[in-house]
Amino acid sequence: MDFLPAVSCGGSSATVDGEFSERSFFLKAFQGRYLTFVLSEASDLAPESVDAFRRLLTELLVDPHCAEREGSRVLLLYEATESVSSALAPVFSFFAQRAQIIIPEVSGGMIPPLLWQHPGEWCGKRVLAIAVPPCPGTHFADQVLQFGLRLRMSRLIWLEREGGIKNEAGVVQGFFNSARLAELLRSREVPRAGLLQRLQRLLAGGVKAIVLCRISDLEQELFTYQGKGSFFSRHPYCRVRRLGLDDYAEAVAIIRRGEQEGFLLPRSDVMLAQVLAGSFGAYILEDRLAGICALHSTAYEAEKAGEVVSLYTLTRYQGVGVGGQLLAHLVQEARQQGLHSLFACTRHERVAEFFLRCRLGRHRDAFYRVDAEVLPLAKWQGYDPLRKREMICVRLKLGE
Repeated sequence: MDFLPAVSCGGSSATVDGEFSERSFFLKAFQGRYLTFVLSEASDLAPESVDAFRRLLTELLVDPHCAEREGSRVLLLYEATESVSSALAPVFSFFAQRAQIIIPEVSGGMIPPLLWQHPGEWCGKRVLAIAVPPCPGTHFADQVLQFGLRLRMSRLIWLEREGGIKNEAGVVQGFFNSARLAELLRSREVPRAGLLQRLQRLLAGGVKAIVLCRISDLEQELFTYQGKGSFFSRHPYCRVRRLGLDDYAEAVAIIRRGEQEGFLLPRSDVMLAQVLAGSFGAYILEDRLAGICALHSTAYEAEKAGEVVSLYTLTRYQGVGVGGQLLAHLVQEARQQGLHSLFACTRHERVAEFFLRCRLGRHRDAFYRVDAEVLPLAKWQGYDPLRKREMICVRLKLGE
């Protein structure tokens, strides 16, 4: 696995059409599904933000590249105060022919029957808006909680001007599973603890995934792999599986992103095809590819060795075990192939340290540093001698 330091990569080999491919992938993933947006007094509802929100909804509802595409369905839960209703009026006016606004008469418990018993009034609409009226003694977030527990949305996007959850350094934390969220809430003086506790209850109650971000971050959050806000999932672990034909376009976009960020060596199309042939992906939920890696062994049959290549985890999922699970899966695959050892090469000291820290398999085996000359000769055929001298090489002997 050849990595480069985290600097920009020049040359056409590191250039990708990532924006289009990522955007197209997520538009397809959202097709025919409800995306639920929560807007309130805590949201940034300046005219420019609302207009950006309207444009984003337009793209979700109708694919600009294919007018016949079904598009997504949108559910808006908004705080029906005068200021919020006034700010969102241009959105409702623009989607007047495609939107249905429901004003509940009593409590959130009445909403599901309205949806289920009178579908003729709204099923032809692409935007369903629920105006949540102020209720004395009840916070808007608690009303959303009740709706969420009853409707059990698959995707809930909570829009607040503060954006995602930040650490002490002010950096937005990209991913929380249930365990990590619980750990955060056990900490003292957690900012926005009330909101986080409600998100925790929503996840426990059946909401599949929640995003917390600003309206200005929505485009990057919804249409890129890296995202921009904080993503919450009730699933504690990711699932690793071999990638197939339908996964290749997404996998290539992620590999090219790793090249652009400087963590992966730029590869030609021929080399990339070799990576894909032995590639595995780590998935959060069913459809969110969080990381990728590949196993090369054909060139090293005589030594019964395998090389770990293109191990890369998206930034928002780093630190939650995705890389370790990918590597553990590769070790299992290597044993099934009857390999005696695995190795990896990198220029990046931090990447080498990751390999050295991992404890893998029932024997808790670990990688260790080796000289480049210890590795199979086929690894270095046609290799740039200067680059070879810069490589940090690690190796793992596979136990029985």
